[in-house]
Amino acid sequence: MSKKATLQSLVSEFNHTTAASEIQQRLKPFMGPSHKLRQGLAPLPLIRDAEGFPCTSQQAALDRWISFFSEMEGGERVDEQQQRELWRENLATLRCTNLEVEISEVPSLAELEHACRQVATGKASGMDRIPSELLRHCPRSMARTLYSLMLKVYLQGQEPLAHKGGYLVPIWKGKLSKDVCGAFRSILISSMVGKTLHKAMRSKQSDLYHSYLHAQQLGGRKGVSVSLGGHLIRAFLRIFKDRNQPTAVLFIDLQEAFYRVIRPLAISGHWDDAQIASLAARLHLDHNIMHDLKEHLHEASAIDLAGMQGVAKRAIRALHTDTFFALSGQQDFVRTSQGSRPGDSFADVVFGYLMARVLKSFEAQLATKNIFSSFPGDTQPDFHAQGFPEQSTMEFQMIGPCWMDDLAIPLTASTNEELLTNLGIATSTILDLFQAHAMTPNLNKGKTEILYKPRGRGSRAVQRQLFGPNAPGLFSAIGEYGTYKVNIVTQYLHLGGTTHFSGDLRKEIKRRIAISNQSFNKHRKLIYQNTDLAPARRTEIFNSLILSRLLFGAETWFIQDQKTKDYLHSAIMRLYKRLLRCPSDSHVSDEEVLHKTELPAPPVLLRLKRLSYLSSLIAVGQSAHWGLLNQDTAWMNLLRDDLQWVWDQLSHSCNLGNPVEHTDRWLEVIRHHRGYWRRLLRRAKQHSSLVASRLYVCAAAHLRIQNLLSTHACWKLPTREPGIKEPEDNKVFGCMQCELSCRTLAGEGAHMNRKHGQFHPVRTLIDGTQCGHCLKEFFTHGKLQAHLIRSDVCRCQLVGRRVRHQPLPGLGSTQVALQHEVWDGRLPVLQAEGPCLEPVIPRDFDDEHPALLEAITLHVVEMSDDNIRDFEHIIRATIKQYAISWTLCQRTLRRIINVLEEAELEQTKETVDHMKHCLISLCSSRAWPFLLHHQLPVHGRFDLAQIEEDFDHALIEPTQPEIPHPCTKERIFLHVFSGRRREGDLQFFMEKLYDQLCADGTTLCVVSLDLIIDQQWGNVRQETTQNFWLEGVKAGWVYGALCGPPCETWSQARFVDAAPDQQSLPRHGPRPLRDIYELWGFSSLSIREALQVATGNELLLFSIELLFSLACAQGFGVLEHPQEPDDETRPSIWRLAITRLLLRFPNVEHIDLAQGLLGAWSPKPTRLLALNLPSLRTQLREHQISKDLPKRSAIGKGKDGSWKTSPLKEYPPAMNRAFALSFCHWFQAHPHCADQGIDQVRAKPSLGGSRPPDLAFAAASVSKCVLLRRQGVRLRRSESPCIRPKSERTELGLFLVDLNDMIQAADSTNPKSSKVSAKTGTCHETFASEETDPVNAPSLAVMSMSQRLSKLYQEVTVKGEDLSHLTLEELSAEKIKFGEKHQGATMEHVWRTDPEWIRFMVNRYETSVKPEHQRLMKFVELKLKYHEENQLPVRVPKARSTAAPMISRRQPKCKAAPRTPIEVDEAEISDLQLVESDATWENMSHIEMSNPETMPLTDLNQQHAEEFQALQTRMLNMENALSRVIRHLEDQANDSIQEN
Repeated sequence: MSKKATLQSLVSEFNHTTAASEIQQRLKPFMGPSHKLRQGLAPLPLIRDAEGFPCTSQQAALDRWISFFSEMEGGERVDEQQQRELWRENLATLRCTNLEVEISEVPSLAELEHACRQVATGKASGMDRIPSELLRHCPRSMARTLYSLMLKVYLQGQEPLAHKGGYLVPIWKGKLSKDVCGAFRSILISSMVGKTLHKAMRSKQSDLYHSYLHAQQLGGRKGVSVSLGGHLIRAFLRIFKDRNQPTAVLFIDLQEAFYRVIRPLAISGHWDDAQIASLAARLHLDHNIMHDLKEHLHEASAIDLAGMQGVAKRAIRALHTDTFFALSGQQDFVRTSQGSRPGDSFADVVFGYLMARVLKSFEAQLATKNIFSSFPGDTQPDFHAQGFPEQSTMEFQMIGPCWMDDLAIPLTASTNEELLTNLGIATSTILDLFQAHAMTPNLNKGKTEILYKPRGRGSRAVQRQLFGPNAPGLFSAIGEYGTYKVNIVTQYLHLGGTTHFSGDLRKEIKRRIAISNQSFNKHRKLIYQNTDLAPARRTEIFNSLILSRLLFGAETWFIQDQKTKDYLHSAIMRLYKRLLRCPSDSHVSDEEVLHKTELPAPPVLLRLKRLSYLSSLIAVGQSAHWGLLNQDTAWMNLLRDDLQWVWDQLSHSCNLGNPVEHTDRWLEVIRHHRGYWRRLLRRAKQHSSLVASRLYVCAAAHLRIQNLLSTHACWKLPTREPGIKEPEDNKVFGCMQCELSCRTLAGEGAHMNRKHGQFHPVRTLIDGTQCGHCLKEFFTHGKLQAHLIRSDVCRCQLVGRRVRHQPLPGLGSTQVALQHEVWDGRLPVLQAEGPCLEPVIPRDFDDEHPALLEAITLHVVEMSDDNIRDFEHIIRATIKQYAISWTLCQRTLRRIINVLEEAELEQTKETVDHMKHCLISLCSSRAWPFLLHHQLPVHGRFDLAQIEEDFDHALIEPTQPEIPHPCTKERIFLHVFSGRRREGDLQFFMEKLYDQLCADGTTLCVVSLDLIIDQQWGNVRQETTQNFWLEGVKAGWVYGALCGPPCETWSQARFVDAAPDQQSLPRHGPRPLRDIYELWGFSSLSIREALQVATGNELLLFSIELLFSLACAQGFGVLEHPQEPDDETRPSIWRLAITRLLLRFPNVEHIDLAQGLLGAWSPKPTRLLALNLPSLRTQLREHQISKDLPKRSAIGKGKDGSWKTSPLKEYPPAMNRAFALSFCHWFQAHPHCADQGIDQVRAKPSLGGSRPPDLAFAAASVSKCVLLRRQGVRLRRSESPCIRPKSERTELGLFLVDLNDMIQAADSTNPKSSKVSAKTGTCHETFASEETDPVNAPSLAVMSMSQRLSKLYQEVTVKGEDLSHLTLEELSAEKIKFGEKHQGATMEHVWRTDPEWIRFMVNRYETSVKPEHQRLMKFVELKLKYHEENQLPVRVPKARSTAAPMISRRQPKCKAAPRTPIEVDEAEISDLQLVESDATWENMSHIEMSNPETMPLTDLNQQHAEEFQALQTRMLNMENALSRVIRHLEDQANDSIQEN
């Protein structure tokens, strides 16, 4: 199986519940390892020997590798026997006969078992071949087996030889050429058993190790983040930048640090003179270094200085005795004597001991020279900047953070001269110490370097000295062993992050963005843009793999300028858009992207990184060096703001209190309850996303409605777009000819250059990087261009000299970017020396457009009084003729206005004033709508408050169309949020009353939309569902709607205190979620409440948008919600600006009523917004069944624990009947157009056609079948009529075949029934018959499928070539003349081999008039007729429906031949009793609710209620029976398919 097929098979197994970690783990074979060390090493085709010549044989290459790594670790080659003898001799030396050990010093069995449990699986095995999985999955038994061995090693130093070495694997460093050994480092693959024993022994020495480390040694400490080292350096630079003091940082990198460790210096031992001489020869050490090294070897080792006792010291010495390695293919071994064995558990411990010894010696030597900066020894963050005077803490000297072999020494001083002196002392001292301990500093470029930033007095001279044109770029430090020359740079890659000498973060941010985009590209098709994976899972993987790389070290950032913030924000949003697969040129707002991805906004990402990092800093205590961090006021201010942000998100669901007032409480949670803190951060993150999504949803819905009203010419004021503050003219930019709006002046200039070839005229004055007038050197073309733009003297002098050069690349070009990269702020502007030219008469460039100025001036002069009304139009047309920017156009118009005031013209004063007024108005951006089109900020929020203010001031003036909207014979009505099907619901009454009032041959489909009916198409929160029905209103096949959005988040019951008898309960009623100031929801809620508010807002906005659409389409509708409360501080949808705007529409009224008068359980005051329903108020009044309101209250919970408001979610039957009667009156007043059907509406683009649901057609077809059956016509199985002329819709056809059997069964039970109700999918529909002429019905019924196809085909197509004379044999032999796939093949061959292609072509070209298409249609028609006459099966694949899947059941395949009659149990259909007459309802004016427990029936309505109860029971029994019949037919069909 191919890789692609395997991948598709694997991805198909995932679903929306599959965890992201599982997806990532199972896709790992396709992704490959992310760590460089695990990517493996490709075979080396070539390696060079020590002299640089290629090795000529495999053995020579192996010997070269052995000698290289042997020299690195001080090894010698020995055979197996020699290695074993030396090992046994040393075992005897290490053995001890007298032991006195505290039992607490010995690792316990539990600690060993814990070490076994922590072993990772999938690790490479050492020479003993014991897999890591054995230790991981059998920790108990393995610990018991290995414990005695561990005691031998720990107490006696008797370690097995197999645990002392392993296989050596070269790893490429990623630099230099791969044919040089120096480009590789090694990793040792040793025994997993040995590593586990070492790890268990290390756990007993961790406390001693941490106590001996230097205070600023961060590597190896538990819980310390690697970001802390870079943070301390950045904080140091920020602190002294604010103090305007010069700073310098010395970064030191050691060459082969872990491989050159002299073990006796760290863990004691003995080296003789021969070993020292051999080491000096390998490292090229002079005699002075050898002498000092020998003295250090005679001193106490690092573990002795740390106070390690005998047993532990013997154990660590034993682990590093007789170590060896072997390469693949090597027959002998290399016995090593130095190095800390990278890959072993003690590797960092041994190096850490030695590094601590060096750093403490360095600090002692410079303690009296006052070189290092001192900071308070604070132990916790100081959020109030008040210090801790009550704590008598000692100050500490900032030597610099050290992470293993990476050391950074920050320095500062009051003057530049003093700093240079201190830097020389510190550099020479530390480098001498490393040399004396045989640790070689790497002075190459990019390794050991210095960042130096001069400030204060004399800084320019120092900059010229260090970075000037003649500067060597090196800093010389004289030490005891010679002169060290260290590179001076402006940036350094330290601990994975770029540190700039000025503290600027632009380089680091650009680097992180590049890394994240590279990672995204690596798995773009496999994961991030793979539509087969669930979006939520892709987002989780994106968060863990991409955002983690992008935001590495971001917790230490403090971005100083807004430009860099915008750059980072835009980069993150571009990654989000790539995750959504948005095209690069798509104009999608940031709010929409965040809403769809459900990811945090970029500022929130940075906040969460800092807050999570704060927890780790507090956990490590004094190692965080809070004394330094507290003085970094900029970063601490960010932390304070972040904590306040968390409180703003959780203030309504958290009891910690404001962090400003209760800081200690927050610090206690962060310090001692880290799990709870992480949960708080997750809640704050989710709440922030929910609030941002809520604002976007509300604003976007408002803008869509405003768009709708503008399209229908209903929106008059305000003229500017909602959410856009009126911009100032000097902040508006664009191109007049292209009618393009730009956000910035730079964007305007870039457009004019790229589109129209225009550029700034000062670029013609530039010929290099030096100003031709003042002779100042600016180092880049961009800085010189900015100088000439701002310096009027230099610019005017150069223009006056008529200096013109070929334009050089300007701002934003690649060349200027490279120049800026080289300059990087090293030097200030330098004054060159030389003679200056004599000054000339200054001249400047023209401020206006000469051609446009001349053209408009001519129009002004030639304008007559008769044509003055066209003056503005003429000027607009003239401006658009020129490629001119808005900035230049505005200046040109103002120049003309100034001239017009002084000019003497022949026109009358009124004409001149009119021209002046027109020019002044054209100078304003308001006169050019396109300039205001894109004024929304790139990543700013929609200003919902401003949008609502615009809605409050808008004028609604709907225009009445000259041609009314045509009404089709098939009519669809939406009952949104209908709830369950029940007795006396709206659909029941509409089905009954519509047949009585609208007996004109039309068909009504009542669609009940609710989540309880269907989880997908009943969920109107989904964008696809919303768009489908909104397009249906626009297309003209949805005429009305009843919307009762949930009111749980608006309920006034939330403002009522608990009843006295419930005060003692632990939980009270739900609290308010909105108020008059925050109608769309509080800005701080619990997650559950925020989700409730989001749901309520979306459902309400869809209802309102649906009513706005119906208002524009001349439809009707009702919006039901609780009445507006008397208290003006309470929330209500009737106080929303969008609702008040809807009420200003003509023919819109609000109706206040109490549902208790219509049969509700409690009064329930309700307000209805009625659109185009003048009779609704009267009908509601006539259907009242009670004169007095019920006395019950729907507040709180009942005795059964349920909310008392639950029964009120369903409308009482009387109210439903009043609605139904009013709706049917509307349909009665709007007769259908005789030539209009749903298909015809869809076929006419002018009507905005959109495909209606398949269910509407299915229901219409059911009604036809019912009519034909009632007229005594027996239908064959293949003769189910369909109102759509598409024979290829086999899925619908198969549904109708089974439905025909159902109707026969129903008719056989109740032959006198006159109606049938169909319930399918998510909706409930009842259609009357379309055939009003009973004479024509039998003729249609006796027609076969091919005859109906031909008849319907002829009705909707334009008649072309006469094909009636052609026979099936002639057409079968004809060749197809279109399409690349089967062109030239016979129709009969394609019919047999590719029925899918036949179906597609029939669907595509059924209405085509081309002869070749008509011949294919004729062939399909004759072929179907042939199959029907001969009772042959038609093997045509099912067509896929692109509309709403109203028919969700999978139908079995069937043949055209009659099947065996289906036997249905009469008991299953005995309840299909349909009502014969509706006369009983004609005289009913009152309806009583059928709930005897809550509302006893009166004597007056007892008879009607009983009839109502019986009628509803019969209807529901009928629907249940139909459902059972359908299930029976499906099961039987599936069984027959399985048997075949």
